[in-house]
Amino acid sequence: IGVIRLFFYPELVPVLIKHKWDVLLIYIAIMVYISWMHGKWFIKHKQNLRRTWYTFFIIGIALLFRENGFIDSSWTRVGLLTSMFVFVDIALFLTPMIKKIGGAELDKIEEVQDTSEELRKAIEVTNIKMEYFTGIMEGFERKEIPSLEYSKADAYWQGLEEFLNEKYGNSNFLSIYVYPVRTIEDLVHLIGIEHGIQLNEEKLEQLAAQEVLYLFDAEVTLLPFYKILPTVIGIKTKREIVQEIDVSNVISLAVVHSWMIYEYKIDWILDDYRHSYLKNTEVSVES
Repeated sequence: IGVIRLFFYPELVPVLIKHKWDVLLIYIAIMVYISWMHGKWFIKHKQNLRRTWYTFFIIGIALLFRENGFIDSSWTRVGLLTSMFVFVDIALFLTPMIKKIGGAELDKIEEVQDTSEELRKAIEVTNIKMEYFTGIMEGFERKEIPSLEYSKADAYWQGLEEFLNEKYGNSNFLSIYVYPVRTIEDLVHLIGIEHGIQLNEEKLEQLAAQEVLYLFDAEVTLLPFYKILPTVIGIKTKREIVQEIDVSNVISLAVVHSWMIYEYKIDWILDDYRHSYLKNTEVSVES
């Protein structure tokens, strides 16, 4: 407040007082333009835009009292200004949200239509991905199962990542990562440098319980996969969000990948993992 009074008040405030109605009308015009041309952005930031509108109101009332002082007869004018701001708020920002004005019933037509369109699109995308996954499964030839001959744990993890991206990720705008669980510290480090997130104790417990972990801030989904070796699969979308159907399909393909490994090679992979990464070689992989 002191900085504003010292540096801005002598020049800025008199200009605002002189052109107060112009400022409000320009703001309203900009909001109407944004609501037409950038509807999704307008809906997403509507509450902040409303706060800005009422901030203008609070500043205006404060300047009014400062210039004219507190007079009992001014309450009529203040009430009129308050009603004007509330009416603009209702007409501009709350129109799709209110259900009644007086005795008239209003429906949320626009928002219902937008929601229905999003649901229709999500269902259509899910159906397309289901058909695509069915095509992948039907495309496997009998001679491919089994066909993989990994002998080292690192080769298995690398092969799984290449398999998932080749069969599914590249065709569905997904980046799929396979993180080996050599040690907990190593897992936290790998995911941290890849996505810039820190796995706390709660998230690690979720992964240990083999629960899917959705990290919306980092836009990545983590899938624990312990079919052969302790593994965490990361899915990051190049478009909007990772859908449930993507999680299901990726896990299913990881299981198919495990079927394609010769059984004696699985024993080699497990032995290599125990001797390379477990301090106690008698401890089972599941432990």
